[in-house]
Amino acid sequence: MNNRFTPKLFGWVFIKLLITAYFSSSFAYAEENVCSFNAKDWCVFVTKPPQRCYIASQALEMKAYRNGELLADVNREKGILFINVERGESGSVYANYDAGYPLRKNGHVELIVGGKVFRLYPDPESSGSSAEYAWHVQEDDKRIIDSLKAGSKVTIEAISKRGTKTKDTFSLLGLTAAITETKKLCN
Repeated sequence: MNNRFTPKLFGWVFIKLLITAYFSSSFAYAEENVCSFNAKDWCVFVTKPPQRCYIASQALEMKAYRNGELLADVNREKGILFINVERGESGSVYANYDAGYPLRKNGHVELIVGGKVFRLYPDPESSGSSAEYAWHVQEDDKRIIDSLKAGSKVTIEAISKRGTKTKDTFSLLGLTAAITETKKLCN
């Protein structure tokens, strides 16, 4: 396994369940999935011990294509963009993406913001709900976060294991305030 996939994967699968519960009106809210701070299109979450701190936003627009044709309907959950804030002195901030469907293994996901393109990667060894995630490359963390903070929207393009190309668009309004608040709550 290379350095972009860590044991944190399993913790983030748990977080996905919390986010799904938060954004779904059909789940009763548990204390862990209450939005601690809302900044426009972003919500800050702080879980109980072991404490995890992250920000999440759902895609505002989702499109799917097969053979270059726009599809009218696709069976998938909404895409979620996560910004994770590590506790402690390092306070690393990094992004990952939940596509809402199993991603093509050994492929890549493109995060496009302000004319810059960054790649996220699915774990080729994942299965189940963890196959829906695309992870950052550590060397790109700062550039990705700086670009997200400077932008107004981000588009994430991915390919499903069935070959469907998706394009999710997220608003970046409130992201900088959400990151600032998360750092206060978690350090």
